[in-house]
Amino acid sequence: MRSAGKAASVATLLEETSQRDCTGPHGFWIKLLLSPLDKAASAAPPSGVTEPRLSATDSPAAMGDAVKTLEAIMKSFTKEKARLEGLLQAAQGRRDNLDKEIQAVSPFLLPLSGGDAIRSVEVCGQ
Repeated sequence: MRSAGKAASVATLLEETSQRDCTGPHGFWIKLLLSPLDKAASAAPPSGVTEPRLSATDSPAAMGDAVKTLEAIMKSFTKEKARLEGLLQAAQGRRDNLDKEIQAVSPFLLPLSGGDAIRSVEVCGQ
């Protein structure tokens, strides 16, 4: 009964939106959510749009120092991001190995009396 009411309210909302030609307060979002997805267009960058680049040589002399500082910040950010991604991948690898070890010993973690399972186990010192 509840699902029928929800379906009716959705149908009513869609009908009212189509009558207003998607100009009401929620019309934009309804039109956006109901529009078909074009996977090729969404994966490709928009035509004529390129990534912004900063260059100290293309800017006026007054902005040269600011652009050089921003370039240094961008380089250090990229380097730090790469370092953190490496640490994250290493941590994920350790977690995956630990999960595999826990899965391997989990059948042996039930007490002989058949009561509650053991809740805490130290695997490889962790």
